[in-house]
Amino acid sequence: MAERSLQEDPGEENVRRWCAKCVERFDIELVNHFEMEEQLVFPAYPGALARELIGEHRRMEELVACMRANGGMETLRAFLALLRLHIRREENEYFPEVQERVEDGQLKTMGAELDRRAVRLCV
Repeated sequence: MAERSLQEDPGEENVRRWCAKCVERFDIELVNHFEMEEQLVFPAYPGALARELIGEHRRMEELVACMRANGGMETLRAFLALLRLHIRREENEYFPEVQERVEDGQLKTMGAELDRRAVRLCV
């Protein structure tokens, strides 16, 4: 959605609007999401991929800080691309490994705690 909007209107005002939306969604959803992954999921199945995903969290935090300060098309596009890549890596690589290698009881306990901590949005 954002990419299409930016392609149709690459103007400064639209870029600022999308930067603000990304920062808002980051604050509402991703801060909580990253915290849960880093405290509950990654310790359950540590390794190189978990460390890389944590590194991506830090990079997205840096990009959000840049968007807060001054936005810009390059920063916005870098954030959107990294977020998309990060989600794919988690869903296609990391989470299937966790489900395969972590014991069912631990998965259920982790799932219950994730559910308890998750930020719920009413729309």
